[in-house]
Amino acid sequence: MTGNPRKGNRKMFVNNSTSTLDRLMDSKIPKSLNGNSPFPNEMTRKLTFHSVGVSGGAASFQIYELRCNAAYQPDAATSPPAFSQLAAIYNSYKVTHVRVRYNISSNEPSIPVFFGLIFRDAQPSTVLTTYTLAVESLSISPTSGPEIVGETTGMSVYKSRWYKIMPAAIVGNALDYYGSTTFEGGASANPTDLVWVALVMYSYASGTNLTNGAFRDFYLEMTTRFYSLKIT
Repeated sequence: MTGNPRKGNRKMFVNNSTSTLDRLMDSKIPKSLNGNSPFPNEMTRKLTFHSVGVSGGAASFQIYELRCNAAYQPDAATSPPAFSQLAAIYNSYKVTHVRVRYNISSNEPSIPVFFGLIFRDAQPSTVLTTYTLAVESLSISPTSGPEIVGETTGMSVYKSRWYKIMPAAIVGNALDYYGSTTFEGGASANPTDLVWVALVMYSYASGTNLTNGAFRDFYLEMTTRFYSLKIT
């Protein structure tokens, strides 16, 4: 027999005593009665914003745009369903993924309508101020590129498309996007730095207006992480 048996027994006795005491302390209040928050520290949900309308007017190009990292108000005034309930629980959110689905049909009786989707970290309507810039935007990544619909013979009157992208990819730097609070929204606020998606439409020539334009049925699905509990 090697070592000091009395010393070993003493060590064993101390460990057993501590373990027993811990068990006694833990057994006083069941975990189910600890009074924890009924909500997790963070929650990820998909929020969908839906818009229907006609884009047309006295111009050779039209732009319909949404803030694709702004779960509070993707447009100028409307929140997606369920946002207000989640905002009542959490202080902050950040959109991690975006899925865009839209249907488009021509409302022009005699001319084709070119269209496509672009994603930008600057508001498209403030940048695309001319026909040429609108046309060129559909050749600058990230973009779907141009397609065409029309009511004239041989053309598709209606098309349906969907795309998905991460806002961090639009910004161009994942560390900037996820590490910065400027891309973070609040319970009743959009992020300071916005990321945009825009449906760009234009006619075949700069002097030809899209007076009647096109019908659009637009869905913006935002995978959103909510965090910073209000209720604890």
